[in-house]
Amino acid sequence: MIEEGGHGVPEYIAELLLRDYLQTIDTRLRVHGWFTDLDEARQHCILEMSYQMGVEGVQGFTKMIEALRNDDYPRAAAEALDSLWAKQTPSRARDVAQRLRDGRS
Repeated sequence: MIEEGGHGVPEYIAELLLRDYLQTIDTRLRVHGWFTDLDEARQHCILEMSYQMGVEGVQGFTKMIEALRNDDYPRAAAEALDSLWAKQTPSRARDVAQRLRDGRS
């Protein structure tokens, strides 16, 4: 809750906005067969990447997407790490890449 005189939005509104944004991202990703063919854990990884970079940003990972289409998860993880995103957010990128490789949430 926001204190009197504070700025921002109440926590419950922020939560609703976040859920709506994540649903929008998920809907936009679901038009792509390479995404819908993934197991739930790997879909979560792509959703997390899309939350940070946008769906268009993730679509730029063409080599990673090609590896995902071929069920080559070690290569998909390596391609995710071979990016500006990984240089800018190395800890998050390593975590997401490992989960993408291993298929865990």
